[in-house]
Amino acid sequence: MPTNALAPPPVNRLLDKTPQLPTEWSKILAPNSAAYETAVILNATGQLPKISFTKLSESGRAGEYDRESNSININPNSKDLSTTLAHELTHALRHAMENKVRGIGAMAEQTGVPPTGIDKQLFDAWYKLDPDTTKLKPLNYPDAKYQNYRFSFSEAPAFAVGRMDNPQKNLSREQYYMTNPGGSHYDATLATEQALLRALYAKQNNIKLK
Repeated sequence: MPTNALAPPPVNRLLDKTPQLPTEWSKILAPNSAAYETAVILNATGQLPKISFTKLSESGRAGEYDRESNSININPNSKDLSTTLAHELTHALRHAMENKVRGIGAMAEQTGVPPTGIDKQLFDAWYKLDPDTTKLKPLNYPDAKYQNYRFSFSEAPAFAVGRMDNPQKNLSREQYYMTNPGGSHYDATLATEQALLRALYAKQNNIKLK
């Protein structure tokens, strides 16, 4: 958004309709990251979760998002905070987007008028990019229970965004350079799809992303 070069900084800040991130978030998020962009969108729509660093309900977990309280708990001993934040914030944003899409669908059903414009774009994209219907082939894990969890509707996109925020750090060399379906190809594609959904949701809410 253009600023008035003759106005003092506080006035220019008022021209930006996107609320500043709370300190507890801005100090731990890297600018230009997927996690930062997600937090900006959630904050601008009044849906940014509360964050705390505390012992989690299950040992070994790096973080968890609770829908009921709209809060994120992070394991203080998490080895990769950036990946964990991107993962958990994606859960929060997908929950918000799902509610928005359901609302668009409910309104269309009640009025008999199909969605148009950005509402239609977001509505269509949400269902077209459903991870449950993707034709991509994920890697096979020996643990069937973990396999189902890792590539489920709610977890697959969150894992993808988290891992692809810094792929060289989160993937082995073989996975990072893999070109066949599966591995990094799966996560890279889903992460790109989530970026598209973030952009549509931001536009639908009149949020200008930098």
